[in-house]
Amino acid sequence: MWLTDPEMATRPAPTVTLKSLAVPNEHGCWGFTLEPVILGLLVAPSAAGWGLGLMALASFFARHPTKLAAGDLRRGHVYPRTRLALFFALLYGGLALAGLLLAWLTGERAFLTPLLAALPLVVLQV
Repeated sequence: MWLTDPEMATRPAPTVTLKSLAVPNEHGCWGFTLEPVILGLLVAPSAAGWGLGLMALASFFARHPTKLAAGDLRRGHVYPRTRLALFFALLYGGLALAGLLLAWLTGERAFLTPLLAALPLVVLQV
């Protein structure tokens, strides 16, 4: 039986790479996230635009570690990856909040309506 295999006891524990937690592996989504940000900044550069761009990029990066950490904690397990995933989720979340704050302080607040409309969908993703 595979559970009693003596070789299993001598195998090293799997290691966690930072890249697998910190960098999203959804390659097509990079374009969906970055292209509108870059185009918007080229057409109408502003500090608020940079803030919204930072918020969009940081939110995109935060999704993967947040899902990993939330799933582990929901199951009641704390793996070595869980702490790192929480760290990156909080780091990217902080950058997203910094971008939102920059946009809030330097621009008009018309961007809040679409963000608030999308909030329920964001909550469903986590």
